[in-house]
Amino acid sequence: RARAPGSATPVAAAAMAIVATSSPDTGPSVAIVVREPAEALTEDGRLLQMFVARGKHKQPDARERATKDWLIREGFYDEWLDVFIERYGQKDGAELSKSEAERRRQEIRESCESILVAVKREVAELEKSVQDAAGDVHKLRDALMSAVKDLQTPRRRLGLPSGTVMTEEDIMKLKQQRQARLRDVVFHCLQGIWLSGCGGEVLQVCMSHVQKLIFKFEDRADDVRDAVSGDSWQKLKSLVCEIEGELPESAAKKHVEIEGKGTKKLVQRALEDLGGKASTQEIFQWVQEHQEFVESNSSIRINLNRNKADVEIWRNTIRNALSINFQKSARKRADGCYVWFNKGAEDDTLLQPLADVSAKAEQSDAQSPPALADGEAAPAAEPTVVGAVEA
Repeated sequence: RARAPGSATPVAAAAMAIVATSSPDTGPSVAIVVREPAEALTEDGRLLQMFVARGKHKQPDARERATKDWLIREGFYDEWLDVFIERYGQKDGAELSKSEAERRRQEIRESCESILVAVKREVAELEKSVQDAAGDVHKLRDALMSAVKDLQTPRRRLGLPSGTVMTEEDIMKLKQQRQARLRDVVFHCLQGIWLSGCGGEVLQVCMSHVQKLIFKFEDRADDVRDAVSGDSWQKLKSLVCEIEGELPESAAKKHVEIEGKGTKKLVQRALEDLGGKASTQEIFQWVQEHQEFVESNSSIRINLNRNKADVEIWRNTIRNALSINFQKSARKRADGCYVWFNKGAEDDTLLQPLADVSAKAEQSDAQSPPALADGEAAPAAEPTVVGAVEA
């Protein structure tokens, strides 16, 4: 497009905002604040940034993928693609040094994280957006990206010793049931977009964030059902697992390929050796004790690196594989643990008298150390023995 000499480029124009300021010395004034184009152009911009940073714009069917899988509006894509390629894309034929390649990977990681950075919206506003969407996937997308980012890690049930003192703000949020309402918004948005048959990439990004929150809780507890509003979290977790199980291979498995491969085969072998049923921690322990099985199978690879939460990546990969490919018991085992087994197999926990299960689970909880508070460092633990009571 032609523009007057000296006028701002589209990138600059999109990234500038005028902000009113005031100080006792100088009085009222205005300032130009420069922002990234993706941030200035809200959800469509953040999605297009991620799309370009990953190099998806170079594919022959890029426009179709952007509008169908990434839910970027057609008009926005057509207007801003060249601008975003200029700002976020890698130049064709460019040779990258090792340091430049690492910087580029970091930029891509940051673009993936920034996709959910959004202005905080009131829950009532989000709920109204979902009600008024009437099948509009873009309205559902906007509400989903805002609600997901505002979700908090599942909390332990009140009354369990954690050493954490609730602030007045925490108490107020609890009274308003803000998080429960946010989870309902996320659930209905995920479900609505999924049933529309499009938006696979948006679904995957948002579901990955939900899973990270759940995994963070389950790293310290046995199951998200043990959290405050556990049924609500379990409902959301089940939907995420159902959607992941039916998404096209390209969307559903992409993040798993980065973290490892052959995970289902690895879990299957662990369950076979553990008698067909095992808790999450027992499966983790089996993997740690059978590295030779992993090393001798070229089709299996686990990522031993740690994520930002200092958790080994392969553990979350296994949790994800368990949720998608296997079934978890409806009740806790006699020692207080939920167990995994092949889909369709008999759930032995349903055969136990409920009173006996509850009594033994309470006895197991009483013998377990107190739950850690958020951010509290875990003490050095003794090696876990397969078959022992899970903490």
